[in-house]
Amino acid sequence: MKVERYKKNGRTLRLEWYRGREAVIETVESGQAEQHALSFAAFSDGERSSSQDPVSNDSVVEVGRRLRQGSDSSTLERLLAAGGHATHWCFDGAVERTWSENSFRLHLQMMNASLQRRLVLDRGGAELSCVNLEEIEMVMSAFARVRSEPASSMHGPLVLQPSVSAYLWSALPLLERLRLRPGLSLMQSTHEAYDVDGRGRRIVSQPLFSSILGQRLQFPNVFRPSYRYPPLAAPFHVQLTGLQKLNPTSKPLTARACLSPMVVTPDEIDVVLLCMRPGERGWFAARLRMAPEDLLERVAGETGQREWFPYGAGAYGTAVVVDDVRLEGV
Repeated sequence: MKVERYKKNGRTLRLEWYRGREAVIETVESGQAEQHALSFAAFSDGERSSSQDPVSNDSVVEVGRRLRQGSDSSTLERLLAAGGHATHWCFDGAVERTWSENSFRLHLQMMNASLQRRLVLDRGGAELSCVNLEEIEMVMSAFARVRSEPASSMHGPLVLQPSVSAYLWSALPLLERLRLRPGLSLMQSTHEAYDVDGRGRRIVSQPLFSSILGQRLQFPNVFRPSYRYPPLAAPFHVQLTGLQKLNPTSKPLTARACLSPMVVTPDEIDVVLLCMRPGERGWFAARLRMAPEDLLERVAGETGQREWFPYGAGAYGTAVVVDDVRLEGV
């Protein structure tokens, strides 16, 4: 392997809330990495971090405080709102590339003691307008007061909201094999603001599994979450394509969020969902246990527009209708 060199320069403003304490921090960071065939080394070129007085008109601070003040302090564990800009340079031994991006990220954790389950929300995009704050506030409020459903199971159609479908699709490339019905494909796709990988190479759309044998295909791009870590082969902007567009006339149960932890194996997806009854007649938590291929076989179609989420190297979700789903009490 040729010697690969990488450099990153960036500025981030973030609001952190943890265990009752708030900090507003601006970080200016510069670092580089060097990778050989059998070694990897990362170096900081200097960074400074200083707490500063809150800036009332700064969108990052405003968003963080809006969500914190509107939450139940007994259930909120951690909240992070961050916005920044970064420039990158990479020489892979043959070609030199430079690129840059803006980003806004929101991460929060809540714990519901009666459920013994944690809600972890990750949202983001190239700017704040990419994040639906009203939807986040609704989910946070519901999770704080929700209780488990009685042990009897529920059976029928289920709508997976975009954040839920994207979370599920982002986990499926971990499987070595996945057979999809004809017409469906789990794809690596593109994103207008994040169109290159951790080496500055263009991200291209391609299937993640063979349509014949269902074997996972090689990931063509690498993900670099930080200059401190070596790049790893990963799928970017995962999405399920080939779904029929639906215009539903009824309102079935809706899954609004996944509760941690979620387990995905070749034989089963095991996840607890935060669900809303038709007509907003109440919220409850219930467990979905289904083989991945069985779940995909029962997907009837999708509604609405796709939305992007910062799961792994990115994933797209839509409102997906799944027929004949059985939910169990938690």
